[in-house]
Amino acid sequence: MLACAKKEVIAADEKIHKYDFEGADKSMDSAYTYAVQCHQKIDEACQKSEMEISEMVVNELSVHEQLCEAAMRIIERCK
Repeated sequence: MLACAKKEVIAADEKIHKYDFEGADKSMDSAYTYAVQCHQKIDEACQKSEMEISEMVVNELSVHEQLCEAAMRIIERCK
């Protein structure tokens, strides 16, 4: 899922360079959705004690989600 999120961020960057802010917004929204889904699956697995994830990984996922949200707000202003 994070690989898909990364692809969407790269796609958003390419769309911004083409002044396709609507497309960039959609790509960033997809990247955010993938990141949230990944975070949720990790949380579920940790609660079931299926695996243990370092706090650093969980924090980095949260930062990724926050950066996606910030990028979407910036792109929205460019529309």
